[in-house]
Amino acid sequence: MPQLLIVDGDQGSLRALCAQLDAGPYQVGGCAPEQVDASLAAGKPDAILVALGANPGLPMAVIRELKSSKREFIPLIAMGTRGDEVTRRTALRGGADDFLACR
Repeated sequence: MPQLLIVDGDQGSLRALCAQLDAGPYQVGGCAPEQVDASLAAGKPDAILVALGANPGLPMAVIRELKSSKREFIPLIAMGTRGDEVTRRTALRGGADDFLACR
């Protein structure tokens, strides 16, 4: 079963995302941006979904840090609001492998 790590600074959103994706064919774990290193030390996921939220500064720092580190490749998917072209471009330039637009 594929493992997915969800990174979100909003605990309510994190719980909701984990519950929705856990119903699918994924083993889902979640953490706040500050806890990414500890989560990765516990096990390597197949992909990381980073929710950018209303204040994307810290999540973008997480993306840049993960991409600049010497870790084994893990696909990073940034998630933001639909129509926010600036955030999408910033996430992709910052190292995200893809961008998922949502409402």
